[in-house]
Amino acid sequence: MSWDPTGGGSHDGYDWTISSTSDIGGSHTLVGYFTVDNGVTLTVTSNLTIECIDAYVDGAIDSDGYDITITAVRKIVIDDTIDTTASDGYTGSDDDGYTGSTGSGGYAGANGDPAGTCEAGNTGHPGGFGDPGGNGGDGGLGGNGGDGYAGGNIFLTAVLVNYDVLITEGGTGGVGGTANGGTGGTGGKGGDGGNGSSANCNGCDTPTPLNGGNGFYGRDDAQGGNGGDGGNGGDGGDGGTGGDITVRHARPTATYLDGYSASYDGGSGGTGGVASGGDGGSGGAGGDGGSGGAGCDGGSQGNNGSDGSPGATGSSGSAGTAGSGGDAGSNGTYQDGGTGSADVAFNARVIHQESGEYLQRFRVNLL
Repeated sequence: MSWDPTGGGSHDGYDWTISSTSDIGGSHTLVGYFTVDNGVTLTVTSNLTIECIDAYVDGAIDSDGYDITITAVRKIVIDDTIDTTASDGYTGSDDDGYTGSTGSGGYAGANGDPAGTCEAGNTGHPGGFGDPGGNGGDGGLGGNGGDGYAGGNIFLTAVLVNYDVLITEGGTGGVGGTANGGTGGTGGKGGDGGNGSSANCNGCDTPTPLNGGNGFYGRDDAQGGNGGDGGNGGDGGDGGTGGDITVRHARPTATYLDGYSASYDGGSGGTGGVASGGDGGSGGAGGDGGSGGAGCDGGSQGNNGSDGSPGATGSSGSAGTAGSGGDAGSNGTYQDGGTGSADVAFNARVIHQESGEYLQRFRVNLL
């Protein structure tokens, strides 16, 4: 006997009970009783085939688009869920515009000229204006989303088939990539006003109150850059095709457990990528007003300069063209094949687990 849970092989008639969550795959032949305990989830890593005497699936079997085939000599009882729903398509690549550069700030104003002997302070010098922010780049062309993958097929064959939930849906198409315009750059900060110089009472013949110089006002900030226009968003991928469900048995119809359902829908198409215009850049802060210089001999301090006003926000870019949504995948099929609808021949050997002797040989023909 040589077999591997994910690679398959002959089980030589021995029972196979899976009592813990694990991976499974490959073609497993000559299995006695195949059992998946309640609460266990099996992840299918490749197309899975089970040939057994009886199959009791009380846990979940989850397959990402791989086929699952269970053939039993007598009966299949699925009291949980077999799900072969496929993966969604990949998201398209984004091609958004770049963000505009930040404008250079204005230079700070020089302080007021020093006061001469027995002179009041002088007003500070003006600062420079900030540069506008750079415009944002236009969006490019978003990549198309990938198509959803096809759902895996489910095949159940036995004299008696009872099942609860079977699902094999196609994956959703991938979302198209975005092509948004870039945001405008921030305007450069206005230059700070220069500070007023202090009064100079030295050398006065009599005490003379002298006022300090006024600070110069801060420059207003430059406008933010305009946002870039949107480009063309990528198209959404098409939904994957739903898988087929085939149930073959000796009864006129399959027997269902409470709450049973079978779903084999195609995947939804992916949404198109967006292509919004970029936001306008913010105006930077206005320059700070300079401080007033100190007075002397009872003179007043100079007035502080007022702060500059913030620059205006740049204009938003125009919206581009959004990508088209993908088409929905086509639905799979459901076939409930009772007596007279299928020709199935299956041979199974059952080997006694203790003595190794052959106990039975089955041949089932469902005509």
